[in-house]
Amino acid sequence: MGLRIQNNIAAMNAHRNLTVSDTRLSKSLEKLSSGYRVNNAADDAAGLAISQRFRAQIASLKVAQRNVSEANAMLQVAEGGMDKIGEILTRMKELATQAASGNVGEDIGKLANEYDSLIQEIDRIADSTKYANKVLLDGTYNGGNTSSSWNTISNIYDISFANAATGAYTVAYSAGADALTLTNPAGSVSETVELPTGAGTVNFSTLGISFKTTAAVTDPDTLGTALAGAAPTVAEGSEAAFQVGYSEAGYDQI
Repeated sequence: MGLRIQNNIAAMNAHRNLTVSDTRLSKSLEKLSSGYRVNNAADDAAGLAISQRFRAQIASLKVAQRNVSEANAMLQVAEGGMDKIGEILTRMKELATQAASGNVGEDIGKLANEYDSLIQEIDRIADSTKYANKVLLDGTYNGGNTSSSWNTISNIYDISFANAATGAYTVAYSAGADALTLTNPAGSVSETVELPTGAGTVNFSTLGISFKTTAAVTDPDTLGTALAGAAPTVAEGSEAAFQVGYSEAGYDQI
């Protein structure tokens, strides 16, 4: 018995057209739901590569916008701390002016006590003004080199290691001459400076290290011994950089 194959051409054409229509409908729904003209490489390979780059840039810019808002908030916190310190400095100037007058008499001790308390309050504000657990006013963001070993020593302030070489320094003090000697990490350069009695500036200009002393320094030996017992180790400092764009270029950072 012979074998005969019959084809329903009309039904096959209808099925093919239905399949094509269904595929187009699926693509249209995909574009409508995603909002993108190009969703995969089959739509437009070159267009997909370009769109992915734009999407990444847009996402980065959204994060950069949030960075700007957070940076602004951080600066507002720092500004608040600086405003308080400014008010305290104004009061300290008032006290200094009042103490310089000859009619103060026995009350000068009270003025000195308040002055010392204000110094401590400035230190407290500098140490406690934080944003995201980062201390803002303690000199960490100075862009230069830093060391914390002398920060706890009484009656010195405005300590600068900004231009100093990194590494461990050697400190020696000669009580007879009130002389503080500092030697660089390589041991190749030593510099000696006489410590002042009262307020003054100690500047190791060759080594790039300096600090100031308060009027409370009545015995240089006490200060010199404390400095020699806390030899500084200088490390590279850090500074705050804010990413405000999608690239690593300088114009996208402040």
